[in-house]
Amino acid sequence: MILIRIQFFPSKTEKKSIEKTHSIVGELKTLMPKSTNCAPDYRTNTVMPILEIKNTDFIGIIEIPAFNTALPIHSEWSTSEISQYPCRYMGSVYDNTLIIGGNDSKGQFDFIKTISNGDTVTVTDVTGMRFT
Repeated sequence: MILIRIQFFPSKTEKKSIEKTHSIVGELKTLMPKSTNCAPDYRTNTVMPILEIKNTDFIGIIEIPAFNTALPIHSEWSTSEISQYPCRYMGSVYDNTLIIGGNDSKGQFDFIKTISNGDTVTVTDVTGMRFT
């Protein structure tokens, strides 16, 4: 049997973006309270709180354990920010209407073609409420 391994080597720009993303996730986790599991409750006030880090507003972290991925979620849709981290397109995690957009570059949603129905995805808001 012959085993062939193909490995992608990110460019310097992609490496910087990946490092920045990991740094922001680390800061968010430090500033956020301990996570607790929650479920959408269809409340009337669905405004998601934000945390500002390095002059950028974030609403939380999206995690996909099967791909060892944790990414900060920008608070609003931004074509200039989408290349660095996922952005909220619309909605709220509180009433199960949250839509997040991202790209398939290395360090973001580069696994998107291999994700399967049933893979776990969690979103933790900046108050520590974790939704699966």
